[in-house]
Amino acid sequence: MKLIDRDAPALPVPLGDATPVRLARRRRRWLLRRHGPTAAAAGGCVAAVAGAMLLLLPAPVSASLNGDRVEIGAMTLGRVAAGADARTVLYGGDASYALSEPGDGTARAAASWMAGGVMRTAACTLHRAPLRLVDECSFDVGSGALTCIDVLDLRGASTWQRTYSDGQRVEITIPPAGAAIPVPFPIGR
Repeated sequence: MKLIDRDAPALPVPLGDATPVRLARRRRRWLLRRHGPTAAAAGGCVAAVAGAMLLLLPAPVSASLNGDRVEIGAMTLGRVAAGADARTVLYGGDASYALSEPGDGTARAAASWMAGGVMRTAACTLHRAPLRLVDECSFDVGSGALTCIDVLDLRGASTWQRTYSDGQRVEITIPPAGAAIPVPFPIGR
């Protein structure tokens, strides 16, 4: 007596419930036919807006004092000399940068550089306010005077929030290994 027939043809075993598969496919096709162009257009609009924002928003620039050098974006300025009062240090390279710490809780910086064959200058004064550092700068950028205020939140932030006198805003990051310094360069301009 044979209990198991090992030579029986393979029969398909249905998996899942008893709902016909073709019904769900028809609904999906109908949804795609009806809403597919709208979804594709919406996705394209979102991608276009995101791309435009990446082009229009400037990439964050970093600025810090690292040992004997000042690093601002891709520019590195090396220590040239100490001033006569030993509280002022001069840095040089693609620009000239002087940093002075008078000892009263403030820091001052001045910079000069060539842009388009014209000498540009700027000066900043950094002072402490409750829970933040405030850096006030003025620039001679050829088309007139430009000012800005930088604010650094001391409760864990590592980014200056710069606001120019015309309302434009820029972020200036401080690398983890660097120290916050006044930034007398018109970043993002």
